[in-house]
Amino acid sequence: MTVRRLYTRQTVISIIALLLGGMILVLSARRAAHFNQRTAYTGDLIRLLSAQTVFSTEYVAYGYARPLKQWNIANAEIQKTFTKIENAGLTPEEQHALSTARWYYTRAELMFARLQQAVADNPPSSQTPRLEKRTELLVDELSEHLQSVIAQAYSLNTILGRRVAWENRRDRWVIGGVFTLVLGILVANLAIVGRRLIGPLARLHLGTRAVSRGDFGFKVPVGDADRDELGELARSFNQMSAELS
Repeated sequence: MTVRRLYTRQTVISIIALLLGGMILVLSARRAAHFNQRTAYTGDLIRLLSAQTVFSTEYVAYGYARPLKQWNIANAEIQKTFTKIENAGLTPEEQHALSTARWYYTRAELMFARLQQAVADNPPSSQTPRLEKRTELLVDELSEHLQSVIAQAYSLNTILGRRVAWENRRDRWVIGGVFTLVLGILVANLAIVGRRLIGPLARLHLGTRAVSRGDFGFKVPVGDADRDELGELARSFNQMSAELS
């Protein structure tokens, strides 16, 4: 194999190793970003549910349209967030926590619909003590359901947090392994190229020094396997020194 072909081959191997290592690192980073995004979704869900608790309390207390509108907006965002989490690819444990949270939230929606009807039929300013008591019970039940959803969302967030921590540890091992592998390939390539180049050049250097001292009988060691440019150069050197002697 010629020196040029050897150098080209080892360069291609090094480039392929670098490209594969880069692809693995990119895929690992994308997986980590995916799991971090799922944790962000559960955080958004918790914030929206907490806001709905406030909106429902304001709506019952004053009967204004603004808290009702805010509730409906938050409800639409919560449904979108549930869908995002579900489409993110969950383990059975995560799916169970999400399903439980959705069940509680469906119950909360039904309770708010009943509460909305009660406020529409009897505005807060015209409610009797008996109706106020009934409305308070509905509010308490709604709050309990929302708190149950929030508790399940926290549980899901904890599960996802453990998964993220595990993925981060795995990514560190993957990055370390890829770095070690690529570094090993590069060092091996340098060693192969160096052995094929430095050894023959060092022998030629000794030969030129010997000839410069007048030792025309010095022979550069050349094996039958040395059929590259450096091997041909060593044979030519030996032939030249033989003619000079």
